[in-house]
Amino acid sequence: MDIIFLTHLGSCLAMTGIIWLVQILIYPLLGQISEQQFIQIHNFQMKRITMLVAPLMLIEIFTASLLLYQIKTQTYLFNLISVLMLWSYTFLVNVPAHKQLSYNNQKSKNYLILKNWPRTILWSLRSMLLLFLTLKSMVKL
Repeated sequence: MDIIFLTHLGSCLAMTGIIWLVQILIYPLLGQISEQQFIQIHNFQMKRITMLVAPLMLIEIFTASLLLYQIKTQTYLFNLISVLMLWSYTFLVNVPAHKQLSYNNQKSKNYLILKNWPRTILWSLRSMLLLFLTLKSMVKL
């Protein structure tokens, strides 16, 4: 396994763990807290999550591009396309959903959880694919 693939795998696995934590714990918590807590927690979470996921997402897209450049296969093309889909979906759907989020609007909270499922599923599928590729390469050794 080369360092680019392992770095890519690590960033994808980290993002998969984070997205599941957000989906199962953080977003549902927003519906369980007071209005004062909601504003503080949402603002805190948005700043801190960005500090965590922005570098990982940059690493993920950079390494996905390098992998496709090095290994021109449909698998790595799909891999890069799926990363680009995650970026697009994040900025076109999830970021605006956060901006519309309000304490008094349960619909906006449910919308955020619902619209995060595609990202959760896609990151999970990507992790499974990359783990499969890892196992496949280990079997060849």
